[in-house]
Amino acid sequence: MHRRRILYSVNVVFLAAIALVVMGLVLWLPSGAQMNRDSELGTALLGGAAVAFTVAWAQTVSQHQAERRNLQLEFSRSGNHHGINLSRRDLTYLRLTNCDLSEALLGRAHLGGADLRNADLRGADLRSATLSQTIAGYRTTLSEANLERANLSWVRASWSSFSRANLDHAILVRGRFNHAEMSGATLRNAALMDMRLRRAKCIGVDFSHSAMQGSDMRKANLTRCQFEEVFLAADLRKADLRGADFSKAKYLEHSDLTGSVINNETKWPPGFDPVAAGAVVKEYQPTHDTPIAQP
Repeated sequence: MHRRRILYSVNVVFLAAIALVVMGLVLWLPSGAQMNRDSELGTALLGGAAVAFTVAWAQTVSQHQAERRNLQLEFSRSGNHHGINLSRRDLTYLRLTNCDLSEALLGRAHLGGADLRNADLRGADLRSATLSQTIAGYRTTLSEANLERANLSWVRASWSSFSRANLDHAILVRGRFNHAEMSGATLRNAALMDMRLRRAKCIGVDFSHSAMQGSDMRKANLTRCQFEEVFLAADLRKADLRGADFSKAKYLEHSDLTGSVINNETKWPPGFDPVAAGAVVKEYQPTHDTPIAQP
């Protein structure tokens, strides 16, 4: 309610300033060629409009800063914000560590540079949200979150959980997802160039129609992943590719498969020889370091 009153007062000032501009122009540009009292009054009104615009701008900035301070104070006092509606809100660079934001409404919210370490965003709605340069990490969970069309470029999310999350059409360029749990997630039509997925667990992830040029997926668990129409050209050294489908992948010949593990269920484009590219054939043998789900 307080936020609405402030916005209402700012809008009133803006409307008054616009009215002054219109009246000032009418009086400042009289029909006669010589300066007269009307034009002098018009000049004064234009000056008043400039002052009104300055006041409205200052009020807007002050209201925005006060809102951010109140949000940070609220997050500091209580960590339980399950289901909160923060759609389109400015949360950039706020400290949201240890907060429960499960099933929160964060569509089109601005979270760039925010600290989300140990935060719980399970099932949160983050469609078209901005999370560029956000800091996540161990125990940060976005399992089953909706991140469709979200911007996660340059995000630091190593050891985080994105299992069964929707990342379709998302931007993850240069994002760090080393050791992340992403099994069951969908990343269709996503921009994944130069992202890091070293030792990440990506069992059954759908990467169809995504761009992955320059991605580092060394030692990642990519069993049963879909790479249909993917622009690959990635680093797949020592990755587990058993059961993965590369049959329609593009530029696979520019990927490094040295030491990667494949089996009879791994699918390749016609004429492609994975063994000649450095891959090693091995059937399923679950280990402690790289847990493999039995097909």
